[in-house]
Order: sequence, then structure tokens, then C-alpha cells
Amino acid sequence: MFIDSHCHLDAEQFDTDREDVIQNAFDSGVSVMVSLGADLETSQKNIEIAESHEGIYAACGIHPENCMETTNDDINEIFRLIENHEKIVAVGEIGLDLHYAEAPIEKQIEVLIPQMDYAESHGFPWVIHCRDAENELKEIIEKRDYDGSWTPGVIHCFNGSLEAARMYMDMGFYVSLGCYIGYPSARNLIPIIKTFRLDRIMLETDSPYLPPQKKRGQRNEPANVMSAAEKLAEVFGLSFDDIARITTENARRFFKIA
Repeated sequence: MFIDSHCHLDAEQFDTDREDVIQNAFDSGVSVMVSLGADLETSQKNIEIAESHEGIYAACGIHPENCMETTNDDINEIFRLIENHEKIVAVGEIGLDLHYAEAPIEKQIEVLIPQMDYAESHGFPWVIHCRDAENELKEIIEKRDYDGSWTPGVIHCFNGSLEAARMYMDMGFYVSLGCYIGYPSARNLIPIIKTFRLDRIMLETDSPYLPPQKKRGQRNEPANVMSAAEKLAEVFGLSFDDIARITTENARRFFKIA
């Protein structure tokens, strides 16, 4: 059984057949899906999806690409949602993006910090989006006096440098890896992935984005997490079943899912 640790079941790409997509994932061997919000509206929608399905959990947060239109009231409403719904397992998708996001880094940090504070004080891990902003994220994390006594979060869709990989491991982070690790463009990423601790790796699809290489141009779905597992097994020289067991145990421990 597998856990898709990061998908977006609220996405409009699933509006016509969401229930079929969910059932297909379960039928394919996915036991749990964690569906993440990127703003207030999508966080609310993911809660609704999670609460109406066994095996689906939600995370709430404001993505750096949505920072410009975010108010303090929006952030506080995210916190209210978390406090009032039991199937939320993380604060996310939050983070920093100097590649795509239009918001200046100062605004991104202004939105990120209170979400990190809330998660830490209420016992939730962060689900972090970090694109071309590893140094800025490192500076923020180092100011938090991490002492190893808590699990800070997971770096979603890791695509960074060897230095960044070592930094995340040293800081206690998990990483989640998706079907994109099988892209030809990801060849240089494979040696870096090999440096990760196996007890800190989770699988994801980021559905409906980043489909497997054989399905490029199509919508991604949680059932395709198997493709990521196959590639990860190849990278580490392990069996498919070993990767299933290890990543599922890691995700259950990280999200505190029984």
C-alpha cells in the first residue's frame, strides 16, 4: 500500500470525475492521500473532500504564489479552519518561491512566518514549497533554534542542490519525491537523491501536475504514485515492495496517521 503525501484533489482538472480519480487511486493500492490547499478557498475545499472520504486527509495553508492577495484575516481564517476540523494533518502548502511567484520575498516571508509559528506551536508539521530560495529558507529556519526535538516539515517536490539536500537532512526535514524524478531532465538529481536518509523520504504525485514521463502532457493522478515508487526503487537498488513499506511508514509517522 502507498501514501500519496502531496496532491491537490480540489483542482479544477478533477471537477468532472473526482470520485473516479479517488476510487482509482484506492483500487491501485493507494491507501492514503493528503490533499493540500494553496489559499483559503482551496484549503476549505480540501477539508470538504477529506471529511467526505475515508483515507483522505487535508493540509491548509497559503502558497507563496498567492501571497500578494493574502490578508491577515485570510491567515487567521486558515488557523480557524485547522482548529475546527480534525482531518487536517499539516500546515501547507507554504514556503518561498523566487522562480515563479510574483510576490516580493519580503511579502512571501510576511505570509510564511505566522503560518510556521502556528504550526510549530500547535504540533503540526510544515509542507514546504521552496523554489530557488534555499538560502532564504535556511536563514529563516536557523533563527528558529531547531534542536532536533521536533519534526519541522517536509520539502515537497525536492529539486535542489546537493548543498540544499544536506541542509535539509541536517535540519531534520523529510523530502517528498514524485514522478518527475523519472524525467530525462532529472538525471542530475539522481545522485543527490541517493544522499537522502531512507527514513526521511516520502512519495507524492503533486496531482494534477507533474505526471510520469510516459504520460507527459496528461493530467497526473494519485494512482500514478506507483511510477515514482518504481523509479525510487531503482535509484536505491531496493525492491518495489521495500519502497512501498518504507515510504508508507515514513508518511504515517510524519503526518501522525495511524
